Amino acid sequence: LRIRTLNVVATNIRNVASADQVYPSPVRVDGAVFEKGRMSADGRADFLAKPTPTFRGHVTLQDIELDYFKPITSRYNLAVDKGLFSAEGQLESGHDLASVELTKVTISDIRADYVHTLSTAGAEQQRRGQAAQAVKAANNAPDVLYKVDELRIVRGTFGYVNKAATPPYRVFLTDTDLTLNNLSNHKSHGPATAHLKGKFMGTGTAVTDATFRAAAAGPAIDVATRIDDVDMPSMNDLFRSYGK
Repeated sequence: LRIRTLNVVATNIRNVASADQVYPSPVRVDGAVFEKGRMSADGRADFLAKPTPTFRGHVTLQDIELDYFKPITSRYNLAVDKGLFSAEGQLESGHDLASVELTKVTISDIRADYVHTLSTAGAEQQRRGQAAQAVKAANNAPDVLYKVDELRIVRGTFGYVNKAATPPYRVFLTDTDLTLNNLSNHKSHGPATAHLKGKFMGTGTAVTDATFRAAAAGPAIDVATRIDDVDMPSMNDLFRSYGK
């Protein structure tokens, strides 16, 4: 993972202890990420805070190529090919506070498959349990805030590959267009809504509407899905795996 032509301007760096959420040093950062991407940050920091530096400011990421994350995503059975990531918003990392408030996130032209295999089944189940615990811990946590005002995925392709089945099969969505609004880990921000449309198995139309709420006992999700006019021979491997 590489940042090129990195520029950093920081002033008023002091070895004076500051209270939490006090950031004495203005800082500006910009650089090139991989080949096409750009990043910039403009905010304030406490560089000598213990045990780690703290920061609050506005961060912008533009056209970050997701191909470069393959060595990381492949460890989690996720095969990512192509795709550009852009985002902007406010980031704060303090002693006792973590906050990520993104006003806009866009992912375009991504191709991603989740690949299930017999050899990784145990690890996959363990990761699902860990992820569920992490989401539950962050749900309505007073010292943690994650919020996305708008997330767009355009021209995406997403698939599930089951190599543990006989025969192996792949189910997928192409031409995926997703809009998600007001996603937060705090109930006080109200429900998030999502609208997805695409082509199931590359032929049939698929439309999904969902609502997410950060309920007291954990995230609550309501989903309504409609799929029409799928070319059934495209699902033959799936039919053979479960119905012979």
